[in-house]
Amino acid sequence: MKRNRYARLNKQPVGGLTPRAAGSLPRCASSMLAFAVSAALCATPQSYAQQASGSLSLEEIVVTATKRKVNLQDVPQSITVLSTADIEKAGYKEMGDYIKDLPSVTLAQQQPGRNDIVFRGVSTGIEEFYSDAQAGVYLDEQPITTNATQVSPYLVDIERVESLPGPQGTLFGSSAETGVLRIITNKPDPSGFSGQYSVTGFATKGGAGSYEADGHLNIPLIDDKLTARLVGFYADNGGWIDNVYGTDLAKQSNNANVVKSNTNDWKVSGARLAALWKVNDGADVLFNLTTQNDTTKGDWSSDPYLGDAKITRFIENSRHDNWWQAAVTVTADLGFAELKSASAYFARHMTYTEDNMTYEQYKAKYYGSYYATPTYNGTPANNVYDTRLRSNGAFTTSTIFNDQHQYRVSQELRLTSKGTSRLQWLGGLFYERVHDYWYYGTQNPQLMDTYAWAYANSVACDPANAGLGLQCPLAPTSTVYAQWFDRTVTQTAVFGEISYKLTDPWTMTVGGRWFNYKRDVSQTYDQPLGLPVDLGVPGTNASSGNDAATLFKLGTQYKFNPDVMAYLLFSQGYRLGGENTARAAATGDVPLKYNPDKLYNYEGGIKSQWWDRRLTLNASLFYMKWSQIQLESSAGAFWRHGTLNGGGAENKGIELSGSMRATRQITLDFNLISGDPKLTEQVVYPNGRTIPSGTQMVGAPKFKASAGVQYDFGWKPLGGNLWAKFDYSYQSLEYQSLLYASIDYQNAVRDQGLIPGTGRIEPWRYGKLQAGISMPNKLEVTLTLDNVWNSKGANWVTTSEGYYAAQFADPRFHNMPAQFRPQNIGVTFRKSF
Repeated sequence: MKRNRYARLNKQPVGGLTPRAAGSLPRCASSMLAFAVSAALCATPQSYAQQASGSLSLEEIVVTATKRKVNLQDVPQSITVLSTADIEKAGYKEMGDYIKDLPSVTLAQQQPGRNDIVFRGVSTGIEEFYSDAQAGVYLDEQPITTNATQVSPYLVDIERVESLPGPQGTLFGSSAETGVLRIITNKPDPSGFSGQYSVTGFATKGGAGSYEADGHLNIPLIDDKLTARLVGFYADNGGWIDNVYGTDLAKQSNNANVVKSNTNDWKVSGARLAALWKVNDGADVLFNLTTQNDTTKGDWSSDPYLGDAKITRFIENSRHDNWWQAAVTVTADLGFAELKSASAYFARHMTYTEDNMTYEQYKAKYYGSYYATPTYNGTPANNVYDTRLRSNGAFTTSTIFNDQHQYRVSQELRLTSKGTSRLQWLGGLFYERVHDYWYYGTQNPQLMDTYAWAYANSVACDPANAGLGLQCPLAPTSTVYAQWFDRTVTQTAVFGEISYKLTDPWTMTVGGRWFNYKRDVSQTYDQPLGLPVDLGVPGTNASSGNDAATLFKLGTQYKFNPDVMAYLLFSQGYRLGGENTARAAATGDVPLKYNPDKLYNYEGGIKSQWWDRRLTLNASLFYMKWSQIQLESSAGAFWRHGTLNGGGAENKGIELSGSMRATRQITLDFNLISGDPKLTEQVVYPNGRTIPSGTQMVGAPKFKASAGVQYDFGWKPLGGNLWAKFDYSYQSLEYQSLLYASIDYQNAVRDQGLIPGTGRIEPWRYGKLQAGISMPNKLEVTLTLDNVWNSKGANWVTTSEGYYAAQFADPRFHNMPAQFRPQNIGVTFRKSF
């Protein structure tokens, strides 16, 4: 299940790999690494070449991870690559499909579009909306990173996906502190007219059916001058989670009006238009316009108390995510160097509505008439959390809403040396401006008949508050809580890299990046709408600050022969510091300013091919040290939240990968990562909670692996090539927060009889079985059995609602995993021309 990495053969995917993290390594893996190292130093590939025909060699893979075209086996760092053939054959479409097979990166996914990715286990949280991202996501030349809701471009007509674990800051900036995921589209091809279309349908065990159609056309409009490429797709993915009948926590109302089977469906559509204008023999201009529209309904979580694939919700959750990108890339051959200008604009609009019954009833019960927030000129706003009805004391329900925008403009200008000189260099300038704005809150249709509304109006109409400009009485509304968040971050950077061949086999590389950031943030809160939380309170909810830093990279590689290379690499990662709001800092819960956190990566590896390049074996050892880690503090009321610096953490481990064309019929591939991601210093939060040293990091399994075997039959029915493939992947236990991973919490679970497993993503295994035929007329038919063992594995578990339900002694809503799609079977027809 990982046809990526270093090879495909005869234009078919074969091996792909790039393992994960350190720690206890199985004896077989240890011996494999020893074999690779000793073979590199003592053996000669030619001895293997005499045993096999060159026609079975694995195909060369070219990547641009270093911002120049290089053979993957010559890049002195760990990389995993999924090619066009890999993506199409496996049916990868979104992050939930292919990250299972990428060893050094893990995914937290509530549902399609709600993605957070973690490289090599370096993370403290997987739902930190306010923090800057640590892992970068690129679409072609532009970063499109959005923390906790990473964009997942639909994989149609994609040239390759590159997974680059470890700091990539010198070439990709501070959002690449821990790694970068690059999605690279196929470009217009001036050589001639071509195209492809495909149709897929599949049935899900216990769920609704699904279908997908996509295609592309490559059209030369003016010979040797102008070529266009058109891409389009539409998919309707049926659900499998049933919204079943149930009462609310207070047992006072029910959800009979929204009971529905297979409620969690996902529809996605999109298009891409690219045009390549060849200005002259030395220059061309590439235009790209891409758009994608995702709509999901229902809930992807499953309540274990209710049974398999069942949940009780009081509304039908919905989410809409629409984005588009426009880009212009100019490439000019200057003879001694290549000049590239990459300009891009990205806009994204997300809206969602979610059931908030559990929290609404919890806060009314827990706080009741005893909670006061905040004081207006001496008048405490009691009971703003008590949303029970005044008429009869009944508990009410509510929904969460969000309307979120992001606008991003970027410009990169770089010059890359050409030729075969011993000295190779690259230098560039980068500018980016990102504007995030969202309006978030909760709504309760019965708000104006609750205690909360009565007390809010008593504050608004209190003569002592007359100078605050409050409307009395408050305007009619159903909005219990409203938040406006506005953030603009501007970045300017200068970067460069120099490589020099000390001898023909020995090369040294040094790189650096200087960047400067300016960040402006403002936040406003109303509770309820019309009653600003910050009126009459010291401090403001705005912050502004600058941050600048320089990152370095140093590496060396030695080629023992054309097929065996060893390397050493040091690289730095950086996440900028900043300011919390003056109002939050005034409480003492968080500092006014917090420092940047830094990541230091030490890596050594070997890349090798044997047996006339029928066998690829790659290995790397890494040690990552993270200092002054940034933590989100959520103690107390929402306006007291902010960022602070903790201590340190580390991960050390090994990544192994390999692929082999064993015979003309059999190809094998594997990859794995084994590590020990943990805190090296105790974390102390402002509320006194501590997380001990040694706690496993968030989103950081200690072991992850995948492997695949493909068999090409000698029998050729109707003249076609018949093949079968089985892929397998495994991930060990991981945690969703530092609290849940801490030994203190686990002991409390045991000693206090709490519900066990909170915040745990249990180990999972996943299998895919495929069979297909490729016909001489370029028709391909693939039959797929996905999730062979009907795995209940998950990338996400909802935990907070269990705490709310516990206040009512309700056994529902505890530890609800967002499980993989159940076992499904599908067929794909693909025609190329």
